[in-house]
Amino acid sequence: MYYLTSVVIFTGIMIFFVYQQTIQVLEMTIDREIALAVARQIAIRIGIFGLPISMLLIAAVMAIAQRVIAPLRAFSETISHIAAGKLTASAPVLSDDKVGALDRAFNAMTEKLRQTLTGLQAELHERKQAEEKLLQFRRVMDESNDAIFLIDLESRCYLDFNKSAHEFLGYSREELAQLGVMDVAEHIPSLEAWREQVELINMSGSLIFETTYTRKDRSIVPVEVSARLLAYGEKSIMVAVVRDIARRKRSEEALVASEMKFRMLAENTPIVVYQCKNDARFTFLYLNDAVEKLTGYSKKAFLEEGLSFFDLYHPDDISGIAVPEDELHYHKPSFHITYRIRHASGEWRWVDEWGAYVTDELDQVEYIVGMMSDITERKQAEEALQQSEARTRALLSAFPDMILELSRDGRVIHMVPPKEMETAMPAERFIGKPIEEVFQEPTVSQTKFAMQRASESGQLNVFEFESEMGGILRTMEARLTASAPDTVLMMIRDISQRKWIEQERETLIQELEIKNAESETLRRSLASIVGTLEFTEVIERVLEEIKCVVPYDTASVWRVDGRNQYIISGVDLPSEIEIPGTVFVVDETNSAFPLLMGKIPYVLSNNVQEELNDFQEPPHNYVQSWLAIPLKTRGRIIGMINLDGRSRNQFTEHHTELAVTFANQLAIALDNVRLFSELQADLEERRKLIAELEIKNAESETLRESVAIVAATLEKSEAVD
Repeated sequence: MYYLTSVVIFTGIMIFFVYQQTIQVLEMTIDREIALAVARQIAIRIGIFGLPISMLLIAAVMAIAQRVIAPLRAFSETISHIAAGKLTASAPVLSDDKVGALDRAFNAMTEKLRQTLTGLQAELHERKQAEEKLLQFRRVMDESNDAIFLIDLESRCYLDFNKSAHEFLGYSREELAQLGVMDVAEHIPSLEAWREQVELINMSGSLIFETTYTRKDRSIVPVEVSARLLAYGEKSIMVAVVRDIARRKRSEEALVASEMKFRMLAENTPIVVYQCKNDARFTFLYLNDAVEKLTGYSKKAFLEEGLSFFDLYHPDDISGIAVPEDELHYHKPSFHITYRIRHASGEWRWVDEWGAYVTDELDQVEYIVGMMSDITERKQAEEALQQSEARTRALLSAFPDMILELSRDGRVIHMVPPKEMETAMPAERFIGKPIEEVFQEPTVSQTKFAMQRASESGQLNVFEFESEMGGILRTMEARLTASAPDTVLMMIRDISQRKWIEQERETLIQELEIKNAESETLRRSLASIVGTLEFTEVIERVLEEIKCVVPYDTASVWRVDGRNQYIISGVDLPSEIEIPGTVFVVDETNSAFPLLMGKIPYVLSNNVQEELNDFQEPPHNYVQSWLAIPLKTRGRIIGMINLDGRSRNQFTEHHTELAVTFANQLAIALDNVRLFSELQADLEERRKLIAELEIKNAESETLRESVAIVAATLEKSEAVD
């Protein structure tokens, strides 16, 4: 409308100007009336012809205005769409002039803006994924049974820790976050001690040690710490895995107390207790102090100075003492020998020795344990009894045992009942009766044989037999000696309690030795497991330690993944079994299927070829006994340990209990290896993400400044319009 009004006004001014000029010219030549008439005609003609011309001019101006204004209007509408959030809008390029150039420049800027926003959205997505990974890392740390700390080396403060850490110490997460390692660890009393600890870990790569931690309630708890340094961004931090070993310490203390009780018992008994090697001189490994009273020599002379009982044996008794080469003798589980030794004073002492052979997994004698007592006085008493019948009868009156005087034909001539049993066992019940009515077979045969030997040799003959007394089967000891040319004196003693004590003592010693060996094996196994985080080394050490207590021939460790089981390690397996490479399907045809499904705690078969079908083909047909133990962590079966034997009945339930213990420790160690590997991977991923986020933040700041400049430019363009 602005252009249209200007044209009309301009046209009117031109008509008026022409009309005035015409009037002036005509007035100069003709009179006024004629001039006015002529001017009016001219004006009418000009109006008639000028009006179409004006209309044409108006149309032309409007067309030109429309062509100029349309691109600007489209540009303005595009800006409005973009401001409303429709970023796909673009300004149409309607001309090649400056307005078209402006449209193209604006479209380029909007395309750059769309790309920038797309990049920002991708960056926000990456940040969200990074946050999810950090949350997953946190969950993994919190699931660990051990306390895990990330410690800043400069400030000594805890950068992060898992759930087990603050619960173990009795703090809330917020409370523990305000503390440092010097507030908790007893082995870090000062800044100098902290620096020494960091330097030691830096030099060794990692460090495992035991110390104590102070809980919130000020109680002290023993812990085992596995520490190492890791890169964390541009600096290093310390990762400490802390395990509560209070229960293990109590077990160790209980074991030490048990050993101390046994040692106290051994050191305070008048009987010599010993342990020796199975070598040519029976080299002693342990002796109590009673040996000095028996031999006159200190135990140091035997343990450190090389003195041996072979140096003290009576020459006539050496032939009755077994030597290491006597394999036939060693097939017996225990032995009992009596001999004489030369005392340090020069006199001869009688010794009664009871012992047992301790064998290794190859059934070879490893060492000997036993007891020795001085029976010199007993021997002297026996000799004194033979010298005088009168003296013997005097002694018999005070003797607490049952005494029978037998004739050569086996009849009871005289009988002295046991002390305090005179009423229950009166002499009248026995005197005049043959021994067949007094004793049962085979005691009768033993008695007749001992009577004959005693009469012929004039020496004491001793044998043991069992007799029912008061409804209880008791062990009796019979001692026979010739009291006169035609009679034999028979002394019967109830040795049930002594036998029981001796058996219990032997059993106790054997059990203690076995338990000590098993405990030591388990201790070494646990020490090797916590001392390393290397996967293969853990498995090899555990299999090596298991063999110390479970006599297997071949062994293997398997990993379960889905419906397959994969071999990861083995010992002495046939060459056909490839490690890795051997894979079995976990289905009903697999003998380990119930075990891997969690239906049974273990598989123990001592007759494999008859019971398990999948062992009847090579290379597994050599297996006669099979023990399979699951590897469980957090209630999930992740694999199993297989122990194979080439003989039937090679494994026992006790072996199973030991194998289960080792399997549980191996599963925990493998889980710790996995957690530690994941921890390292997450820390490295975290470092990368932080670096990428810093780059993205710099790019975002640059983009923000660019958008601000574009926005400022757009505001100026709208102001011009």
